Amino acid sequence: MKIFVFFLSFVSAIGSFLTFGREYDVAYFSRSSQLNIFSTISGDSNFVQLPLSSRGMRELFTICADSQLGLLYKLQTSDVQRAVDANCAHMAANAIRRNPTYSAPHTIAMLSAQNVPQIAENLVLSHITAPTESWNAKLRLTKGLPLFGAGYGNVDAALGADITLLVQSSGGRTWLAALYKRDPSSRSILTKIIDERPFREKASFLNEVRKLG
Repeated sequence: MKIFVFFLSFVSAIGSFLTFGREYDVAYFSRSSQLNIFSTISGDSNFVQLPLSSRGMRELFTICADSQLGLLYKLQTSDVQRAVDANCAHMAANAIRRNPTYSAPHTIAMLSAQNVPQIAENLVLSHITAPTESWNAKLRLTKGLPLFGAGYGNVDAALGADITLLVQSSGGRTWLAALYKRDPSSRSILTKIIDERPFREKASFLNEVRKLG
């Protein structure tokens, strides 16, 4: 009996060590320099071990999103950009196989997609799994707004819901106002959705836009 208890304790200790190790690796990697992170992601499809906690997974996929949407990415050749997208997509696919209902990897799969149908499919899956999380909503709008009105009804509904979600909070309105300012193509869509909201939300959004000049 004592041997069995010792064995269980040993297995538990090993499991805790492996779990902590993966979380530590992600935390350490996220604090590396931007150049080191980008160089690693662009060259290795398993740039860190997939963490086991939701918090660790969010941190990992935040690293991917920041890399895919950052200035350094935009300055790279198309081959390097595709490598970053492929490696983040690989990590996302592993996470989806483990937990198909977790939202962050669907969002990263959307950012990594190389054609419109894949973007649309993963955007909808991201929204289904995280309809009320602003982190996912902002990334869906950043990637998906060019698809609004292009015949993907589920995409239009998801993006409309994301705008509605964000305009209800102060931080969300600030983010939407910044989007309105930097992306003229988004303005008609934002206006269309926000005009259907209560007066207080519309007025608050307009005030945020005015603050930005």
